Amino acid sequence: MNKEDEATIAAGRALAYRNFIDIDQLDAAYPLPHRFLIDVMRWSPERMRDHQDKLFADVLKRAWENDFYKAFWGDTGIQPGDIRGLADIEKLPVLSHHHFRKSLTEHPPFGLHAAPAFASRTSVPLKIQSSGGTTGAPRPTFFDPVETEVQGIQVARALLAQGIRPGDVMQIPVTLALANLGWIYYRACHNYLGVVPLTTGSGKVTSSRSQLELAARWGSNVWGGFPDYQLRLAEVAANTGFDLPSLNTRFLNSHLGADPGDIVRNKLSRLWNCPVYDMYGTHEVGVISFESEARDGLYFSEDTAFVECLDAESLRPVPIGQRGNVVVTSLYRRNPPLIRYDLGDQTVLMPESTDANGYRRRRMTRFLGRSDDVVKVRGTNVSPESCAHSLSAYADRVGQWICVVSRENKENTYIDHLTVRIESTDRSSDLGTELRTRLAQDLGLTVGVELVEIGTLEKDTRSDSEGERKVRRILDLRN
Repeated sequence: MNKEDEATIAAGRALAYRNFIDIDQLDAAYPLPHRFLIDVMRWSPERMRDHQDKLFADVLKRAWENDFYKAFWGDTGIQPGDIRGLADIEKLPVLSHHHFRKSLTEHPPFGLHAAPAFASRTSVPLKIQSSGGTTGAPRPTFFDPVETEVQGIQVARALLAQGIRPGDVMQIPVTLALANLGWIYYRACHNYLGVVPLTTGSGKVTSSRSQLELAARWGSNVWGGFPDYQLRLAEVAANTGFDLPSLNTRFLNSHLGADPGDIVRNKLSRLWNCPVYDMYGTHEVGVISFESEARDGLYFSEDTAFVECLDAESLRPVPIGQRGNVVVTSLYRRNPPLIRYDLGDQTVLMPESTDANGYRRRRMTRFLGRSDDVVKVRGTNVSPESCAHSLSAYADRVGQWICVVSRENKENTYIDHLTVRIESTDRSSDLGTELRTRLAQDLGLTVGVELVEIGTLEKDTRSDSEGERKVRRILDLRN
């Protein structure tokens, strides 16, 4: 073997994934699941803030080396020495996906913000994941080995807090594709929990009936994924005579989204005969918060995400207990850094307290809808999620629903109309009248109600019939 061959082999070995992960360093910065629950979640707020500031210092340094942030912050007059820690974070402008979209348009294909990551691709193992594209074209995001593993650790913490244990078999009916949920479920189980991941993919990869048969044959006792597909599996079970409770499912990990009154959670729990736990996050940031078995709010993963709750219009902090936008600073993202990133998701921060396990952490109530889903109809701001309060009283008769906004040109005068289309097993005029009255009270304006057959709204409310995408609640036809 000549020297050139030896050099090529050495270079190849240098790129091996394992060279970029030091498990001790990883555990020190972003503690592994068991230490996080036993130790870190009992840290004092002062100790946690000190740890966060150390992580934030590295993220901030990388941001100042990124031309996107140099320009974004430089336009506001911010200098590197102006931000000494998280206590100064409000001096920085708020970032949104619109800024990244503009960067992608002006600097294709990955944008100025991701240029350093793309440049490092010959020396660092990278993976591309993307948003689902439900609010526009998919946004590509790079992940290096540390970012990849931290997202697995985040999910592992949530699953452990919800009761998963070594030897369990977790069925993952989410395709391992551009979106990263399936991947991080897999890493959480396989890399950090001693749990067997059964990666069946969505119903388009493995039919829903086969999903159930495999679960029975191979002993799946925990499931992850989206609630609409978990409901779909229950529907298939009922239609085929499959005894769903016979699976002895320990719990469902679900991204419940906006579920006022726990309508979806309670329905899933009844059909599957098991607890259902919520988890909230995004593809860029990973898991931001999660429920424990106590189901007393969603705990923030504070060493991986610093969360603010800001007014959607003024972008000023809202008091504890008041609804606002989730604005997150990732304490591990580097490709690119994500600092004061407005997700457009709304929640309410809860007072910090200590639970029965001794956990002293910040919490949020749950995802309450998106601020950009709020539409103005005849001068009134309408949030489609407000409909859920009225519909919860009819949970046994209604299914999916969507708010449809239309515009009528009447003698050169434009008049906006709001109609709530609701799947229902009861399409009587009496139910329609009741719902119109209740929805008008909740939404603050007169609305129309259209009752349709169960299954009719699938094409409007879902981008993917097998439940891998977010549920759509607004259809604005005025544009």
